[in-house]
Amino acid sequence: MQIIVFTAVEAERQAVLSGLSHASFASIATFEVLLCGVGPVTAAVQSTRALTERIGCGQKIDLILSAGIGGKFTCDEDNSIDSGEIWLAKRSIWADAGAESRHGFLTLDALGFGQNMYCTDAVILQSFQSALNCRLGDVLTVSTATGTSTTASKLKKRWPNATVEAMEGFGVAMVAQELGIPFLEVRSISNRVGPRRRDEWKLQEAFAGLSEGFSRISKIDFGKLNAKERA
Repeated sequence: MQIIVFTAVEAERQAVLSGLSHASFASIATFEVLLCGVGPVTAAVQSTRALTERIGCGQKIDLILSAGIGGKFTCDEDNSIDSGEIWLAKRSIWADAGAESRHGFLTLDALGFGQNMYCTDAVILQSFQSALNCRLGDVLTVSTATGTSTTASKLKKRWPNATVEAMEGFGVAMVAQELGIPFLEVRSISNRVGPRRRDEWKLQEAFAGLSEGFSRISKIDFGKLNAKERA
């Protein structure tokens, strides 16, 4: 299998590469880790460019991952978070794309203008969860990182099953869907979603968690996944 991993920034890319350097794939899976920039639009544009270049050269891509750090939704500010904890997206959701109305937020789906959600293939999700020993939940993609309790509450009310916030996943998911390539979003927790307090972010722990997660990725039965794609 040929797997492309997109990260927003170089620190995330290095964390993924560090993890993969400790994994053994017995030549059944190869990984390429690329930068896609910050935000859903930039991520979509840069991943489109990278993927179409490779497909145009005859390269077959079997799986696309969006990986990096993210914020965790909690019930209140007193709830602790497990920095470096890995979450996989059951659904990658474009959380702030739509329209406001007197009746509340209207999604792109409700407006008839597109979709707000990508659902991960169940077999891929289960395979990665078993290998990485991680948790599953909805991961929100936003254009503006949340910095207040008010915004965090609005997003949680709008998307009750939201567990993690990031900024690139759905942008890459859209491209993967358009190209007909399976997609999965992987996030390591660095902070709590809410008031912006950079001094409380646990970046090094989040990068370490991302590395640890990808070091376990060789436990996946890629032959089974590849057979599924060929079927």
